[in-house]
Amino acid sequence: MKIRCTRDNLADSWAIAQGIVPTRPTRPILANIKICVATEGVELHATDMDIGIRLKLDGAEIVEEGSAVIPAALFGGILRDSWADSVEISTEESLIHVTMQNSHFKIHGDDPEYFPELPASDEKGMFSIPKASFLEMVRRTSFATAREDTRYALHGVLLKAKGKDAVMVATDGRRLAYAKCNLPEAVEEEVSAVVPPLGLQEIERALRESDEMVGISVDDNRLFAKSDMAVVFTKLVEGTFPNYEEVIPKGNDKIVTLKREELLAGLKQAAKMTSEDSRAVMMDFEKDKLTLSSSSPEAGDAVIESAAQYSGEAFNIRFNPLFLTDILKVIEVEEIRMEFKEKTSPGILRVGKDFIYVVMPINIE
Repeated sequence: MKIRCTRDNLADSWAIAQGIVPTRPTRPILANIKICVATEGVELHATDMDIGIRLKLDGAEIVEEGSAVIPAALFGGILRDSWADSVEISTEESLIHVTMQNSHFKIHGDDPEYFPELPASDEKGMFSIPKASFLEMVRRTSFATAREDTRYALHGVLLKAKGKDAVMVATDGRRLAYAKCNLPEAVEEEVSAVVPPLGLQEIERALRESDEMVGISVDDNRLFAKSDMAVVFTKLVEGTFPNYEEVIPKGNDKIVTLKREELLAGLKQAAKMTSEDSRAVMMDFEKDKLTLSSSSPEAGDAVIESAAQYSGEAFNIRFNPLFLTDILKVIEVEEIRMEFKEKTSPGILRVGKDFIYVVMPINIE
């Protein structure tokens, strides 16, 4: 095997693939990245057996076909610390020669035959999502997954596609995030899969500015995401995702419109006067006004007032401020709409028609 390419291009691609390489591999071979050189082009392969990637290396000159398995961290460090413009990689039995301007390395590699064969995606069942919509849905939902819950399905994000609609939903039992987008073409068969947040994160890292669409396909236990330069697969989360439609409240008749940045800043300030034992912020609404208040024996009290578009009867409700700041940090809009019924019922935060966030209040008697 022998190829030549620019160092910058290889370093960028290597960093994406190295993100999947496990820090504590269950098998030594998984600490490597495999370079595959064929007539069709050059690919980098990496996997931790749960998540994997096939990444095209654009612009590489193929001198001789073949493959090599190279320690990911070692070679990644060499690329980062070099100032060379180009790199030549070749193999000589078990040795891998790396030649750059004023430097030459002989690296001991592993046998490519022992590197796991990465699964192939099903092109027939693949549907396309606009990249911008896909990334927005991931950003607006993945933070709401459960971290420590025995219901394993809550550790992932539900992805559903039916007709010309795709939705992502995540919940930890105390809050729920729902995002929807339109598909350019209707899916042939309904798709439903629970995807781990780490898998979605690696898909996001593999996407480039030039990508316009993301191809998605699902088999019995994996999801595949395909872009112009990469295919990422991730194992699915086991278990049955709860019926999220039953969780979204109906009939919330107290409607408030708020400036997102003002609310975020106010909640951050009020949160400083909470503690682990009393992590609650009171939201008092009256005509065109919101008052946030919090207190703790150790820190003291806080009262923050801001404008609100509201014309109903005065009411109040308590929330964990982190559950609200988490979502306000990832939605890039000027105004948000909140809907309430009573102080013991879930509140709703809406952005347009395609995003709903449900959060449980804190009830203190």
